[in-house]
Amino acid sequence: MAREAFPDVFDFVEIGMSLAGVRDHRILRVNAALCRLLGRDEASLIGRRWETVVEPSDLAFQLEKARVIETGGQEHTRHLVRLVRADGEIVHLLASGSLLTGPDGESRILSQVQDVTGEVAGLSHLRLVLENTPISLFLVDREGRVLYSGGGVVPEIVEGLRAAQTSTIFDVFGDLEVPMAAVRRALSGERVSQVVTAFGRAFDLRTVPIMARTGVVSSVAAVATDVTERENAVAELRVRSTEQAALARLAQQALDSLDQRRMWDDAADALADRLAADLVTICELDSGTDQARLVASAGRASGPEHPDEPTADGPGAGGANLVVPVGRLDDPRAFIHIHRAAPATAPATATVDEAAAAGEGEFPVQEQEFARAVAAVLGSAAMRFQMERETLHHSLHDGLTGLPNRRALLQHLRQALEQADRDERVGVLFIDLDGFKAVNDSYGHRTGDRLLRAVAQRLRCAVRRTDVVARLSGDEFAVVCEHLGHQQDALGVADQVLMSLAAPFAMDCGPLAVNASIGTSLAGSRGADAEELLDEADIAMYAAKRSGPGRCVVFRESMRGDTARHLKLGTNLRTALDGDELMVLYQPVRTTVGDIVGASATTCWRDPAGGPLAGAAVTPLAEDFGLAPALDGRALRTACRAAADWEWRQPGEPPRLVVVISGRTLADPTFVDGLAGLLDETGAARACRLCLDLADSAPPDDPVPFADSLDLLRRLDVTVQVGAYGHGGCTPPRMNRPPIDGLRISGQLVGGVCADPRDGALVGAHIDFAHSLGLIATADGVETRAQHAALTDLGCDLIQGPFAGPAEPVLPVHRWAGFPSMSVTDGHE
Repeated sequence: MAREAFPDVFDFVEIGMSLAGVRDHRILRVNAALCRLLGRDEASLIGRRWETVVEPSDLAFQLEKARVIETGGQEHTRHLVRLVRADGEIVHLLASGSLLTGPDGESRILSQVQDVTGEVAGLSHLRLVLENTPISLFLVDREGRVLYSGGGVVPEIVEGLRAAQTSTIFDVFGDLEVPMAAVRRALSGERVSQVVTAFGRAFDLRTVPIMARTGVVSSVAAVATDVTERENAVAELRVRSTEQAALARLAQQALDSLDQRRMWDDAADALADRLAADLVTICELDSGTDQARLVASAGRASGPEHPDEPTADGPGAGGANLVVPVGRLDDPRAFIHIHRAAPATAPATATVDEAAAAGEGEFPVQEQEFARAVAAVLGSAAMRFQMERETLHHSLHDGLTGLPNRRALLQHLRQALEQADRDERVGVLFIDLDGFKAVNDSYGHRTGDRLLRAVAQRLRCAVRRTDVVARLSGDEFAVVCEHLGHQQDALGVADQVLMSLAAPFAMDCGPLAVNASIGTSLAGSRGADAEELLDEADIAMYAAKRSGPGRCVVFRESMRGDTARHLKLGTNLRTALDGDELMVLYQPVRTTVGDIVGASATTCWRDPAGGPLAGAAVTPLAEDFGLAPALDGRALRTACRAAADWEWRQPGEPPRLVVVISGRTLADPTFVDGLAGLLDETGAARACRLCLDLADSAPPDDPVPFADSLDLLRRLDVTVQVGAYGHGGCTPPRMNRPPIDGLRISGQLVGGVCADPRDGALVGAHIDFAHSLGLIATADGVETRAQHAALTDLGCDLIQGPFAGPAEPVLPVHRWAGFPSMSVTDGHE
């Protein structure tokens, strides 16, 4: 009956159709299209209940739909249904049901089904995509009601979009001003694309207006992509770039800046700006006391009430505090204290993660790393500034004594000359130690260095508080004296210096005594050049040294010529020595009764510019210019070769050959070995007994510097005669030790032996002194018969000089033997 009533419907439509009872749900008829959808034949379906082909999880829903139709609550329905094919595969169908009444009065349900399995699978795939990607989709109408939403990983957004399906998006998300403004702009017809923040996340929001046929916006489609990680990475890169730029600027300053204080300030500003700190302080530690000293501060808060007395707890209490050492952890040079009050707002450049951390008042790891990087730059800069200070200090100070050096002295002298008042004068003392080279040669440079440090300390204590002591070089010192009224003030300082050096210095080798020669120069009231003033004092010092040790001489303009002549004379002497232009002259040495006991060899030189110079003048000149060893070596070689051919026929001891040398030559540790070789080479030791006459300029005081040389000379059977006692040479306690066997009395004293009773008494005292030590007393420079007679009466042992015989370039013993002036029968002049 059903087939006859509905023949055209079931036979010709291409959609699945079925007819079933309302009460029992049995299938009365199906068409071919439905059979194909279910994979079953018509016979297997007719009489079967619909529940047997419905997917079990949908059964309750389908029964409820059928009940609604059966009770008349709804004549037409439209819904999705899932049916099970014969092979067990699930098909998704869009079912439309209608309630019909057949000819027999029975109600039937006519169902039309359309296969939507592909569409449902696509929607499922889309849902999977949305659920597993950081994307949220939604569609809103003009009132703001959400027509569709999908995806989303933020629960607040998912729940809010669902709520907006019955309300409006503007009501649900009204506190998100920026995103809602983008939706409103899209409703006005504008496409919007921008990054917004919501619920602690960042989203790339794109809103697109959908136009109706009428040309007005009917709805807005929106896509929100979670780009939090990307924005964090971009923000971090931006922060890193900002930090790197700030660090690069600081690093450049660390290399180039001349102002350390500005470096501290810029570092504090960079930290305060980058970390949004309320207070940043940098406290430098004093290297000597470890006391902290505030050097820079920055930030929104004011600095400590007492910036010179920062606390060790940092600049703030409460909130976030960070303390970073500058320099080595075990030996920091400074500390950076950073304070941010709690709660604190995040820095403008902070990432989303940093914003959360900043809200808690903490310093994120990246901020701590930036602070440590700044501290590292400051540490390098502090090291550079310290090295520069040390380099500058070393460039201006003597490394041995710690005194200012020549450069620093000249800087101070120039400043003093510029700032001196009209009624004040500036003076310079140029100090040179006498006999210091002998200390170095005899005891070594370590002792010499200790002596120089001790001298420097005494000089510091001897001068006035406003005076500046400097070491120029070697054993040369200088003192700049300011606020002088006249020359006597400078001489008073010089006297204090000489007095401070008078007491012996306690050294490991025993007490050492040194004198000093001082030259002074005073600047005129109209000012002077610093270099010129120092040179003037230097010239005066050399004049003092030529006058004898322990002297102070004031510069006079005439000294410039004397110094120039002295320099020219030294230059000519060097030329003469190199050109073998010097001559050794021999004079007889006699007893007071006229017997010849030997000869004295003295180096003489005729200066082309100034005439002849005898040994008494040549030896000091050679010492001044460092030529003494070469000069003495030449004299000894010449004399020893001449002695080898000396035809000495007198009985008794071999002749005495006296050669004048410098005490500095004797102090040379290689001298004795060279002399031994010379004696062996020439055979002079067999022809004569060599006696070394230490010149008047021999180093003063103690002969201990020559102890080793004296012992070796004694083994060679070479004796030593001390020259001009009282004008230099050995001290009395040491003059009686071998091989010292004689004392030569200078011609200066001998010249006045007849004219001045005091000179006569002094000569006699020297002779008695020599005899008391068992030494031979030799009078030098005897010129007249009267002098000879006076010396004979005083008990002098030997004489030499013009009266004893003429100076000859060879050893003419035969000529000296008949020299008439020595006839003992002649009376006194």
